[in-house]
Amino acid sequence: MGNHGRRIELGQVPLVLNLLLFMMLWVGGCSAPRIEGSQVEKVPAGFLFDVNASAARLVLPRREMLDQRGYGTLGLDDEHCSIMITEYSGITTYEAALAAYQAVKEKYPHNHRYGPIEPLFIDKQPGWGWLETQIVKGEVSSLEYVAIISHEEEGVTYSVEFYASENRYMDEAFMKETIQTFSVKHGGVSYGRIGIAVAIFSALGVAVRKIGPR
Repeated sequence: MGNHGRRIELGQVPLVLNLLLFMMLWVGGCSAPRIEGSQVEKVPAGFLFDVNASAARLVLPRREMLDQRGYGTLGLDDEHCSIMITEYSGITTYEAALAAYQAVKEKYPHNHRYGPIEPLFIDKQPGWGWLETQIVKGEVSSLEYVAIISHEEEGVTYSVEFYASENRYMDEAFMKETIQTFSVKHGGVSYGRIGIAVAIFSALGVAVRKIGPR
């Protein structure tokens, strides 16, 4: 805004804050869990839930995909960060997770470094994960921690991918810690309510951008 000669007039600030406060209370007013289904319980600051999130790359491309959802930041395209959750049919063995890990390494061999696949225990379920580092012009461009969780109780598998190109999120321990708060909850806020809240937030952003000097 400041770079484009725009500003929020003082008389408009209470309206903006009141709308934001209303949205936060309206979405978060129900008892936990706040979201129905798969989610990360410890969402990093700056990330918003997106009911329309989708990813072109699948960790388990040969599996039937049942659902996708995720969180993302509102940064520029080259600074965008995301946490993508994908649900697949059936449970997964270590051998299947290892095959998925090796397939990714073979498909993206250039400008990528891969950490070893390691065992995880998430939401009381067995899982496996690894770190991917992208190198551009000799420097680290982004980090992505990928986890596969075989949810025995649900009879399905989830992949959780934390992609970060902003320095404040590019920390393997932090990314893994976030993913390890993954869980599947039932009885939370409806997607309709969250979707309307996201729409309000988007509309509010447009309105704020239109406010300028008179």
